[in-house]
Amino acid sequence: MLCAEGWAVAGVARPDSTLAGGTEAGALALRADVTEQASVRAALTEAAEAHGRVDLVVNAASA
Repeated sequence: MLCAEGWAVAGVARPDSTLAGGTEAGALALRADVTEQASVRAALTEAAEAHGRVDLVVNAASA
């Protein structure tokens, strides 16, 4: 939805199936493990480098 509105979107997840859904919608797919802070920081850095900045972060991780 956000991609369709012109937003630059990056999706972060561990499973390939989740990442595939994001790329199909036009998002940059990044792999990260939310239980490891360094992994999350690396994904946010990659998103910022790809899009110039990060304006919105949504944490929807579940166990």
